[in-house]
This record gives sequence, structure tokens and C-alpha cells, in this order.
Amino acid sequence: MAAGQEGKWKAALQMVGLVGLMVHYPHTVDFGVYRVYFHFHEAGLVFLYLSIFFSLLSAGTYLRWFVGEPTAGTTRTGRSRGRPHPRRGNAGFPP
Repeated sequence: MAAGQEGKWKAALQMVGLVGLMVHYPHTVDFGVYRVYFHFHEAGLVFLYLSIFFSLLSAGTYLRWFVGEPTAGTTRTGRSRGRPHPRRGNAGFPP
């Protein structure tokens, strides 16, 4: 099974969150027109909490796929049932 979109969002949010936790201290960010007092540690925690949501969503998707029927007409490898393999022709399938 290919990586789902939830897992990709989870990984991106974790990376951004960890950067925020590593910077840790509050900084003043100057946008030219105005300045913002930004607390990187709190923002990093928010991103990590969001990644937990996507992690649980991804786990539920994989668990549903593993326990139940993956999708109608496909096998667990993602190939359609009854369709010949592109390089092997009809080998392994009944005529």
C-alpha cells in the first residue's frame, strides 16, 4: 500500500514542529511594515499536536485497510483482481 496523504501531512507537520521546538525562544519577526512577537516553542507544540491528529487518522486508514476488504476489486498489493500482469500476460490467472 502506498503512503497515504495523511502520512505525508503528518511528516511535514512534524518537521515544521520540530524546527519550532529547536528554535524554542520567542523572537521578533520583522515583516517590514509591522513586527510580530513570535514564540517558536508554542508554535512547534501546535504543529506537533496537529501531526498527532494526522497520525491517528493515518493509523485508522491503515487499520481499516488491513482488517477489512481493501477496496472492491483490488488486492492488498493494489493490483486489480483478474487483470493480467503487464509483463507476465495471463500467467497465474485462469483462462
